[in-house]
Amino acid sequence: MLLPSLRFTKPLLLLIILPLALLTPVAVPLTRAQENRIEIAPIHPSSIRDPDILLDREAQRLLSQGINQHDAGLHQAALQSFQAALEVFRQNGDRDDEAYALNSQGLVYYDLGQDQQAVKYFQQALAIYQSLDDSYYAGNVQTTLGQAYIFWDQPQQAIEYLQPALSNYRAIRYPEGEAFVSHHLGFAYNSLGQPQQAIEYYQQALPILQAERGVEALQTTLTVEVFEAATLANMAEALIAQNQTDLAINYFEQSAEVYKPIREQLSEPWFQQYSTEFIINTYHRCAEMLRQQNRPQEAQQVLDFIKEVE
Repeated sequence: MLLPSLRFTKPLLLLIILPLALLTPVAVPLTRAQENRIEIAPIHPSSIRDPDILLDREAQRLLSQGINQHDAGLHQAALQSFQAALEVFRQNGDRDDEAYALNSQGLVYYDLGQDQQAVKYFQQALAIYQSLDDSYYAGNVQTTLGQAYIFWDQPQQAIEYLQPALSNYRAIRYPEGEAFVSHHLGFAYNSLGQPQQAIEYYQQALPILQAERGVEALQTTLTVEVFEAATLANMAEALIAQNQTDLAINYFEQSAEVYKPIREQLSEPWFQQYSTEFIINTYHRCAEMLRQQNRPQEAQQVLDFIKEVE
């Protein structure tokens, strides 16, 4: 659901939260039953539209109505509102807002668990943004699709969308988007049993995140520091897969050091709870891997880090 402070704000593109920092490791979303939230994508300064260019009043009303209905869990009503808005945009030849309405429908179908329908609408929105040479919004839809395929445990298909998203963000010099996508590419490659490639993408994300400390990553309760802590933890897990235990423990320690001082700053209680739980679960997985490798002392070192975030 939309957070109260982030209700309908055209022309922002809606993204499914497949939470960055609530991850298992940090890129797999919560189940749909767990805070099945939608949030607004980051704004790139060059993407902000002329405020004097307004949507048709009725179409704007329908879009706002659809978002409020979706927020209230009235999915079928939201679909009807978005479809009615879509028809107005098509009648007016408004391709940009047509894509926005299509993407909104995709998000509703995703929440309904109708994955193929969701992909169908996301792909239609993507095709329009690509035809408009809108790298920012095309990148957002590609990222949404990539995250969804990660959720559906199809990392190879996720990569097929995340790679062009990364290219789009680089083309418009949008470093926060680069970090976001690089993180998820790292997760996808690690899921495919390719830890070295995963590490390379995590290494691309980390310098950007470290340079952006103190700045909100997605204009939500999710901060760069939490994202950085998650990336460090995922890096550690990839390093363990390569038997680089000492270096992995160092990254886990860095993750705990980044996360602990900012945990209480997270304004949403549900986010505090889930971020702590998922980071702790990541540490437990790391310790279990070490025990399986007959490294009990190193496993205990990792478990000790849990005390730093509890």
